[in-house]
Amino acid sequence: MNPTEMASALTSTAYNRIVQLRDEIREAIASKGLRASGRTQDSLRVYVDGNKVVLEGRAFFSALQYGSSPWTGKTGIRCSYEDFKGIIYQWATDKGLNLGQAKEFNKAVGSIAWSIMNNGTKLHRQGGRLDVYDTLINEALLDIGEQIQLVQAEAIDVIIDKWAKS
Repeated sequence: MNPTEMASALTSTAYNRIVQLRDEIREAIASKGLRASGRTQDSLRVYVDGNKVVLEGRAFFSALQYGSSPWTGKTGIRCSYEDFKGIIYQWATDKGLNLGQAKEFNKAVGSIAWSIMNNGTKLHRQGGRLDVYDTLINEALLDIGEQIQLVQAEAIDVIIDKWAKS
């Protein structure tokens, strides 16, 4: 196995396991009742960038596991109160939350948005954590390490076999 073939085999091994990880995270989101519209799950994508395999999701993906802190602007992502209220409106609608008739629904959505912006979410305030992806990532990294060892061992066997025949 030449270096190009080795690099390709290692990348392929990591890519396949990261695709599996993406699917496991999507399932964890659903099984923990965190799915609203599915946009966060759908935002998870896997791609190869040179010699790296990347799993990427929405900017606020970590809020699923750790909650959202009060807004400080440090993320660099600009979102007005009205924009965020629209996001919360869509979330509440997608979740099928019963927050009253139209006027009450809008008032509740506005209160939720304002509270998150100023106080953070309950999960964050209480220092809580839902294990949505940490354990899955750690398991995937261990699996990738083991699979890479197998690919390397196979390459070494090929080299030794060639050496023994010469």
